Amino acid sequence: MKSRTRARIDGTRSAWGAAISAPVLEGLLVTLLGLDLIEAPARGMGAPSWGTLMGTVLSDAEVQQALHQLPGWKKSHGAIERLFQFDSFVQAMEFVNKIAEAAEAVNHHPDILINYNQVTLTLISHDSGGVTQRDIKMAARINDLAPA
Repeated sequence: MKSRTRARIDGTRSAWGAAISAPVLEGLLVTLLGLDLIEAPARGMGAPSWGTLMGTVLSDAEVQQALHQLPGWKKSHGAIERLFQFDSFVQAMEFVNKIAEAAEAVNHHPDILINYNQVTLTLISHDSGGVTQRDIKMAARINDLAPA
């Protein structure tokens, strides 16, 4: 009976499946997560950590700088948020449905508060513990979807 081995990141084996070599693992991370594990250390950024994989929390200054490019957004309680006003509840819900589709497409979902014809959207990367580039990009996408 064949013994099964378990793959380890360092390429060695333990109990269960075949070993995964570092180049193969690196290729998977680059392909699946869009990570550049070779260039990051070469630019003096060091090897990525789990926090880097999930998104680096932006400093207050970086958030404020980004908000200058995001009309209507403000920093609030460690997150960024924007209030949208509509003529009717139906218009508010149509907007929320557009946001839901955009959020699903990138797997990054805002907190949504609906008060009749007002919609408040709040963005924070809970898995990273603050505002990241994912939130800034999602806020820009939301602004693109907002009625003029």
